[in-house]
Amino acid sequence: MANKEQMRQLDNGVEEWNQWRSENPSVPIDLSHTKLIGWFLSGANLAQANLEGTDLSGASLHQANLSGANLKRTQCLGADLSQAIVSHANLEEANLSRVDAQGCNFQGSCLRRAYFTGAELAHADFGTADLREAKLDRVDLSHAQLTDAQLQGASLSASRLMYANLTAASLEKANLSETKLNRSDLSHVNLNQAILDGTNFLGANLTGATLTQTDLSRTNLSGATLEQANIQENFSDQDKDDRTLEECVQAALDELMS
Repeated sequence: MANKEQMRQLDNGVEEWNQWRSENPSVPIDLSHTKLIGWFLSGANLAQANLEGTDLSGASLHQANLSGANLKRTQCLGADLSQAIVSHANLEEANLSRVDAQGCNFQGSCLRRAYFTGAELAHADFGTADLREAKLDRVDLSHAQLTDAQLQGASLSASRLMYANLTAASLEKANLSETKLNRSDLSHVNLNQAILDGTNFLGANLTGATLTQTDLSRTNLSGATLEQANIQENFSDQDKDDRTLEECVQAALDELMS
């Protein structure tokens, strides 16, 4: 449970809290299983803090430092995490629905089975983050950095990822139904068995992408780059035995336009 003295320190305001932390850098911070609903914590130094199970719904955490923090199963519904530092943190099963996390740094964090439904995540950095089985439906990830991110089994249905960088990310078995990936960099991405029903790849870079066992018949590949992409498994055995990669790509495009 939370340290009551630390709760009182935090209640004194961000400026005094940060001063106290700078004077006590080695003191473990325990704010777990508390209610901080709507608290103003913009710019607060919460690095390495234990916030497991804490309710931060509606809280202002703009530019807060949450690097290395334990945020497992926290409630952050509608919180402001814009430009916050949440790198190498544990947010497993956290509820981040409808958060404003534009420009937030989630690099290297564990976000497995986290909920981001309806979140604003434009320009956020999820490089090398673990987002396996995360719920990212109807989110804005435009211009986001997702390089080497683990998104196996994640749901990104009806989300916007225009101009996002997904280089070498794994989206195996991910749900990308009605997702917009216009002009995104998907080079060397793994889309094996991904659900691509109504997915828009307009002008996307799919160089070296893996699209095995993936149905491209209901995708928009107009202007997409498919050089060295592995898509041969999308066709029946009798087709793929005799077709070159270029012929397979053209067949997918022909089917799309028919």
